[in-house]
Amino acid sequence: MRKNISLLMLLVLLISPKEISATPTLENESVIITVMLDEREGTNWEHLNTDTEPFMSEGVVYVPLRVIAEKFGYQVEYNDIDKKAIITSKNEDHLVLFVNSNDIKINGVNITMDQPPVINNDRLFIPLQYISDFSDLTVIWGKFYLDTVLCIWLSEVDLLTMDDVKTDHNYVLVEETIEYEMYELLESGITARSISIGDTADKVISVYGPAHKQIYIDSMQQKVISYLPPGDPFELSAGYIIHFYIADNKVTKVVVLR
Repeated sequence: MRKNISLLMLLVLLISPKEISATPTLENESVIITVMLDEREGTNWEHLNTDTEPFMSEGVVYVPLRVIAEKFGYQVEYNDIDKKAIITSKNEDHLVLFVNSNDIKINGVNITMDQPPVINNDRLFIPLQYISDFSDLTVIWGKFYLDTVLCIWLSEVDLLTMDDVKTDHNYVLVEETIEYEMYELLESGITARSISIGDTADKVISVYGPAHKQIYIDSMQQKVISYLPPGDPFELSAGYIIHFYIADNKVTKVVVLR
């Protein structure tokens, strides 16, 4: 895997996200913006299907409201005369907003936002911050391909970032192939979210959330629970994965593949 270091470094620069966060701020407004949606497990990603693409203006990312809201079970009512939209969540929370107005209402409470909703190509767009602040969705983002692509992931489950699967001094490299590297947590090590060997499976789930994938090895007592941070938006797969090996409800091994 290390034989052609120049090619490897080029691939890393092109594909690896430089950072993953919930609040994108970019200067390049010509960047391609792609939105990935998942309403179940954090692993069933699909591209946002819309006739109006997300865009950036003055460093703020705008996304189409209706197609995203309805994908996740929110109801949207829009009055073209008043330029007023009412969004109702599955929990019956109400968000009221007006086109080109920074003032919104959450369950009757007035709030002033930094940027207003806008109309673009006859569609209502909202700043991405609205989804981060006023929905139950997890919102993270990452830059790919030398900062020419901004990917935004929206999910109903908690999502990991690259920091959650980093392999530092707590890990040892145990296998390396042309396709992947495998790191194993040391007996004395801890994961980025402070899980160590001997902790219970219940603690893992309380810290990392419901498993994205779960495989039983030979009985109900031995299993592997796995978590995946979002990966390359054009590969629709995660570049990293962390596995917790569980026996008798205890963590016996932690492996990170990258």
